[in-house]
Formats: sequence, structure tokens, C-alpha cells
Amino acid sequence: MTEAGRYLVELEKELRLDQGAEEEVLQELYTHLQDRVAEFCESGYPREEAVRKAIDRLGPAKSLARKIHEARSGESWGRALLAGAPHFMIALTFAFHLWRSAPWVAAVLIPVIAAITYGFRKYKPAWLYPWLGYSVLACGSIFVVTGQAISFSSPWYWLMSALFLPPALWLAGSIFVQALRRDWLFASLALLPFPVTAGWLLTFEKGLSYQGRSFEELDLGVALSFVALGVTTVTFVRLRKRLLRCGLLLTATLAILMLILPARGTVLVFLAFLISSLLLLPALLEPRLKRSMEPAWLKQVTGGG
Repeated sequence: MTEAGRYLVELEKELRLDQGAEEEVLQELYTHLQDRVAEFCESGYPREEAVRKAIDRLGPAKSLARKIHEARSGESWGRALLAGAPHFMIALTFAFHLWRSAPWVAAVLIPVIAAITYGFRKYKPAWLYPWLGYSVLACGSIFVVTGQAISFSSPWYWLMSALFLPPALWLAGSIFVQALRRDWLFASLALLPFPVTAGWLLTFEKGLSYQGRSFEELDLGVALSFVALGVTTVTFVRLRKRLLRCGLLLTATLAILMLILPARGTVLVFLAFLISSLLLLPALLEPRLKRSMEPAWLKQVTGGG
């Protein structure tokens, strides 16, 4: 691989944009490099030195990638609202006590499937990841609800689990890897509803400060928590700086859980540690799964040169 190719590979690993935007940026940079190399060659520099000078003019790949990411990562209000839409749909489901209505649940699944299908055809844009997170959550809910309906001890339930659990786990793993290959922050964004859902399930199961109250009586609280998740997601997608995005995910999730779970002292410290670990886990896994540019794809970007 040429020195210019290696520079583009390093740049691509740090861009963290969707594939369509990355290809556009890399094609523009490659064209710019070609023009600068040609100018230096016309000035009498050997080609290898001309390539090095052209790359030096662009600056370190990591620094350039960070600047490009901040310039192009912020999404429009329309796309940001689309990212928050699944949270708002769940909020409506609880606000109007529709979570036991099979037709409504089925109707909610339609936009989820449509959004995921469209998003994958559009190079997996930023707004797609919350929808992917809910698709995994929906699969888990189906197993729980089915187990409650036909009994967890039923052989039919275990037969169904044997048939459908492996594809469900494959789906969850694929979604997580896809998000990590884009940016670990988007994997954390896809995980955002999980700690809040777990918090409500723990509340219902243990009766923490809610003894004697039915599910329906708590629907408004559940709805408000998912509205908060939606607002967090919209803000996240609109922000450009990665540090602000990371801080938003951690603080917003912890704040919501503090309202759900009336915990104090060591319990709250443990909760903070747990949430931080869950949302930051993708950051630890990303170096192992971060994709590198394949030579064929590099040739496509550089026009075969």
C-alpha cells in the first residue's frame, strides 16, 4: 500500500462517520492529495518527497479526523427527532396504557422494522442505532411474555427457545458489532434503554417505595422516563463533540435511574458504577472490533489508483 493509502487507512479508522460520508470524505482527500503531489512534482520534488510534503500539509491523521468528525457529525433536527422516535413511541405506549394492547404493539413493530431496513440501506446513519437497540429489547420481551403465557416449565417454551434464541443472540451480537465498527458511542446509544428498563423491572419486582401500586398507576412515571431518554437521544445526535456526547449519556442515564430507584449511599455508588460500566463497555471492546479499510474498498475510494 502506498504512503497516501496508509494515511487514508489511519484517517478512516478515526473518522467515525457512516460509510457513505466516509467514502465521500476519503475520495475528496485523495483527490486533494493527488493535486498537491502534482504541484510539488512540477516544482521539482521527487514523487516520494512530494507525497510526504502533501501529507504533512494535511497534518496528523488523528487530528484531521477529529476536525472532520466535529464538522460533519452533527445531524439535522429531522434526523435527530427520528433517532429519538422509538423512545417517544414507548413513552406513548405507557402514557395511554397501551402496552397490553396487542394491535398497538404490533403497530409499533412496523415502524421499527421499516426504520431498520431503511437505515441499513442508507449506510447505517446515526439515527438508526436507537432503533437497533429496541429491536434487541423487543426480542427479549417476546421471550419473557411467551414464558409467562405458556409457563417457563413447559417443554413447548424450551422448544421455542431452542429454535429462536440462537438467531436472537446472533441479531443482538451483530447489532452490537455494527455499532462498534462505527463508533463505540453509538453502541452505548443503542444500549441506552436497557438500564432504564432494568431499573423499572427492579422497581416492580422489589416494590421499592411503590408497594401496593399497580403497573397502570406507574405508567406515567415510565412514560416520562422514556421521554427523557428521547430528549437525551435527540440532544446526543445534535451534538458534535464526542466528550459532550459521552458525558450526556452517563449523566442523563444516572439521573433517570436516581428518580426511578430511591437509592441512597452505597447503593447509589454501586448504581453509578454499574451504569458507567455498561455504557462504557463498548469503549473497551472497540479496539478489538474496529474495522480496517480493505484494499478493495481503498481502491474504490481512490478510483482504482
